[in-house]
Amino acid sequence: MPIDQITRQLNLTEDRSLRCTLSREQHRLRVMPRRIFFFGLSVFGILWGFTALAEKGSHLLATAIFWLVLTMPMLLWAYISASSDVKAAVSQIQNALVRNEVRVIQIKSHEMLDFEEGEDEGACYAFQLDNNEVVFISGQGYYRSSRFPNSDFCLNQILDNDGKVVEELISKRGRKLEPLRTISAGVRLKLRVPDHLEVIRGRLENLEAILANDGPQFRLL
Repeated sequence: MPIDQITRQLNLTEDRSLRCTLSREQHRLRVMPRRIFFFGLSVFGILWGFTALAEKGSHLLATAIFWLVLTMPMLLWAYISASSDVKAAVSQIQNALVRNEVRVIQIKSHEMLDFEEGEDEGACYAFQLDNNEVVFISGQGYYRSSRFPNSDFCLNQILDNDGKVVEELISKRGRKLEPLRTISAGVRLKLRVPDHLEVIRGRLENLEAILANDGPQFRLL
């Protein structure tokens, strides 16, 4: 099978990677109050200083109180918003460690082409499968490396309790692939390029013609 999916428990590398991510997020949460405090102090000092210079040193206490009253609610809102996001990330990672499940998507292909990046949408590849289908891999985590794109690779997706992907690691088993050709960013804008892990019927030789239609039939892995 050119594409195979299984679920299994985390291996040692995946467990270590996830725990490192958890440690990093917990560290962010611990240092966040201090960072926001010093950031707020800097903003307050700059605003107060410019105001004091403009008024030539008069009403220093009044201007200090004015900027303090103005900046404190903003800093409090920034802390609540940022800490809420990080706490959610920490909880999700902890759930993933408890669930201890990885979805492995293995893709085998000997031919691929890539798309030139236009506006920071990330790398994008089209891999030819043996059953006259093409699978698309795209995103910020798929830029070229010494062994990727690869003729036989796995997307190891660590899942949380809701089945959402918390972290993904790529393992390469085959050889490094070079694209048959690169579709330019200008041409890409005129095409309906499928999203990450979408599969369409067709061949790479006439991919532009397929994607130029109103929309090819696709399925999601």
